[in-house]
Amino acid sequence: MSTLKVTNLQKLDGTSFPIGKFGQVIQGSASTAVNVTSSSFTDTGLTATITPTATTSKVMIHVTQMLSSDRDNEDCWSRLRLVRDGSGLSGLEWSKLEWDEAGGVGAVKAGGLTTFCYLDSPSTLNAVVYKLQGSAGASGNNSTARFQMGNESSFIQLIEVLAWVQN
Repeated sequence: MSTLKVTNLQKLDGTSFPIGKFGQVIQGSASTAVNVTSSSFTDTGLTATITPTATTSKVMIHVTQMLSSDRDNEDCWSRLRLVRDGSGLSGLEWSKLEWDEAGGVGAVKAGGLTTFCYLDSPSTLNAVVYKLQGSAGASGNNSTARFQMGNESSFIQLIEVLAWVQN
């Protein structure tokens, strides 16, 4: 095995590379089953709050949401979105999660862990609340989106990425 040892790394123009650092790490979890039969977004119970230490900080959001969809005699799917301080984040709404086709059979069920990461720029020093909301993808025939089904756990991690610092 080779080892590379250096005292300093510089760009071609002679400046130093910026160094990024993680600040705080917050984790939220939910393990209470939430069943949603409406096509309107409803809180899944998964939430976490972080207070950035600088307005230039970014927040890395990592979500592991337990989600199951079911419906009688027709295709089933669920919807999910990430919300910051009460408003859905643009482009962070998924409408065909845990999709399963009926194929002429009775009740259809599909489920598992849905995971994603997103880097947000809240630009504030105030507490920021992130949460997940979900809904049934279709109405009728007992369409249901099930979050934390069987009281299985879901998680959200918020990692503050501090402003870049020149060394």
